[in-house]
Order: sequence, then C-alpha cells, then structure tokens
Amino acid sequence: MLAMRRLHGANAICDRWREEGKLKSRKMYRETADQEVLIRADVAALFLKVDTDKDGFISREEYFNFRSENVPEDQSVDEGRFEAEFADFDKNGDGTIDFEEMVESMLPYKHFRE
Repeated sequence: MLAMRRLHGANAICDRWREEGKLKSRKMYRETADQEVLIRADVAALFLKVDTDKDGFISREEYFNFRSENVPEDQSVDEGRFEAEFADFDKNGDGTIDFEEMVESMLPYKHFRE
C-alpha cells in the first residue's frame, strides 16, 4: 500500500512540475525517465502481491480484496472509490488489470506518453 501511495504522490509531483514548466529540460526528463526502472520494480512487487491466483492479471475481486485489506484504520471501505480506481487501471476495459496497464497508470511521467 505504501508503494501505491508513493507512486501516486510521484505522479502528482511530476504533473505539477509539468504544469509549472519545470519538466521541460532534457536533464529533468532523463532523471525522471531513469526512475522508471525503480518504479517498475515497485509496481512488479505490488502486482505480484495483488495477483493472488498468479494468472498474470488482477481481477476486480483480487483488486477489491487487496484494497479492502489495506484501508487505513481511520477510513471505511468505499466500494465506489475502489470501482473508480479499478476502472482507471483497466485501460482496455476488459475487466482485468495486466502489468503494463498498472505500470502505465502509476508512472509519474505518464504525460510523456500522451
């Protein structure tokens, strides 16, 4: 869960930098792109944890189970929020999340791919 929060935080920071014009230099791009290796490793570890049946896909049930088990104590389970998160990850709408969909959703410099 910590990895997921850290990666979402990185997305927000890079989005803010891009909006402020701070992410335009080649050096900044290279430094950001170099982080992909580390981020992919974090995402892979998280993906393997969530994909409990080890079929290479995260089903809606696996995602909801993982999120339900990792809700902070001061928050309640919000199935609507989980559904929206799942839809954000499931880029092709096939009802599962594959590794590349998860990586694409969690990379902090995803705006370079758009």
